[in-house]
Amino acid sequence: MAWITGTNTTDAAIEELARAAAYLAEAHTRIPARKILPEVLGVHQAVHALLSGGRPRLRQTRELLRIESGLLAHACVLLGDLGHYAAAREYGSAALMAAQEAGSDEGTAWTAMAKTARWQNRFTEAAGLARRGFEVSAQASVRTELAYREANAIALFGDTPRARAALQRAERAAGDLDDGGASVWSFPRGRQAIFALNVCVHIGDPDAALRAAAAADAYWDAGGIRVTATWAQVRAGAAMACLLKDSLDAAAAQLRPVLELPTELRIQTVTGYLEEVGAMLAEPPFAGSSLSSGLRDQISEFNSTAV
Repeated sequence: MAWITGTNTTDAAIEELARAAAYLAEAHTRIPARKILPEVLGVHQAVHALLSGGRPRLRQTRELLRIESGLLAHACVLLGDLGHYAAAREYGSAALMAAQEAGSDEGTAWTAMAKTARWQNRFTEAAGLARRGFEVSAQASVRTELAYREANAIALFGDTPRARAALQRAERAAGDLDDGGASVWSFPRGRQAIFALNVCVHIGDPDAALRAAAAADAYWDAGGIRVTATWAQVRAGAAMACLLKDSLDAAAAQLRPVLELPTELRIQTVTGYLEEVGAMLAEPPFAGSSLSSGLRDQISEFNSTAV
């Protein structure tokens, strides 16, 4: 009995770490990535110290591992936003291991790993990771995000039939999901729209892509929380849809407000979209246009000053 109940860790201390991790997840969309990452790593180090150097009870160990999994997954997302993909992969793998050891929901670890693989252009790997997470997660918002991540990754790979089927599965998963939060793990309609938009662009359906962009705008106009990175991605995705319709002026109108974002908001998931736009602008029929050339120069300058 003494061994079972003996501990040098208090439940109150663990609850405080859980609150800190939850706050940082909620602050994710309000605070620049390079500012929030050290805070996430600081809480992670505190949790790690209790796990490795303390004497927590079994239930405390499980709770610490659950908190640790969320922190590691959050760090994975932030490291990816800052372009540190090798480190992000390590943190994602550790997040999954911690969740499995704790017996907690694995969804956030799988979605963080899928995001990293997508931005490394490992599209089939990203789709597989997302599908695996979709099958095991019970969190509605995370499960929906995983379904959309699969559709997005496989559309980028170029498998249109599978992408269409995955997008339908994602839309069914979303159902009546009413997630208006701003957490790193929230998946409100604005984020759903950017994934749907991107899938439609890459399967060659620009009209559907523009409808997704309009749905995101309507959601924000109605009072939904507008996350700047998501808004910028929607604008860049809409610009790509306009280019697919050979409308350079409309694409420029979508891009101009994005190119004015301050440096601290120029994260990898925004610059990555702009790189795709720039590649489209360099191809016929836009390559010889002075407007296209000017936009490419602005995109290059924007990306060169990213965090």
